[in-house]
Amino acid sequence: PAHARATSLAVASAPPAPAPAAPRHTPADHAGCAEVPHPLALRERGIEGLVQLRVQVGSDGRARQVQLLGSSGWRLFDEAALAKARSCRFRPAFEGDTAVESWVEFPVRFALTQS
Repeated sequence: PAHARATSLAVASAPPAPAPAAPRHTPADHAGCAEVPHPLALRERGIEGLVQLRVQVGSDGRARQVQLLGSSGWRLFDEAALAKARSCRFRPAFEGDTAVESWVEFPVRFALTQS
């Protein structure tokens, strides 16, 4: 008697389609901003400081909002850093080829000697 043989067919399937690539994200950058001048009254007294800023950068590279995240403890340092950030032209963040609004955080260091 003939026995039927069960055969399994391997079905060739196409590999899954690759997921669409997420747009390349480039964060905003403050590197093009000029250095903040050391306030003369504090320089003459040999005082150094560090101010931590948070800036909302528009798609046009202009500061929309400037926030003091960390004070140096010296009003002159804080005010100089805030004023410079408000007037600085930033490189905006990009999603793919499109400039977008974003936030950037960075320190402003007031040192008597540059390292």
